[in-house]
Amino acid sequence: MTDSDILRKFQVTVSLCLSPEQTKEALLSINSYYLGDENCNTYDDKLNFIPKYPEKETPKFKEAQRNCRATYEANVTVSLLTNGHLVIS
Repeated sequence: MTDSDILRKFQVTVSLCLSPEQTKEALLSINSYYLGDENCNTYDDKLNFIPKYPEKETPKFKEAQRNCRATYEANVTVSLLTNGHLVIS
């Protein structure tokens, strides 16, 4: 792709979130970091947290769990190419 292939650039807002499987992996990583064992807690089929050690839960731990489930928005530049394709610049 060269500059002559670009017809126009756009700023677009995109939503970013983890898939359910990625969210589960993220939650296990948070367990490992904050509680020292990624498998020390379980999750039901809706990915709700079931604590085994509620006394070890800290506000930062709970916030990390909420944050990894969130949807984030980001602004990215997208280029329209002469062939009609859009590419992230």
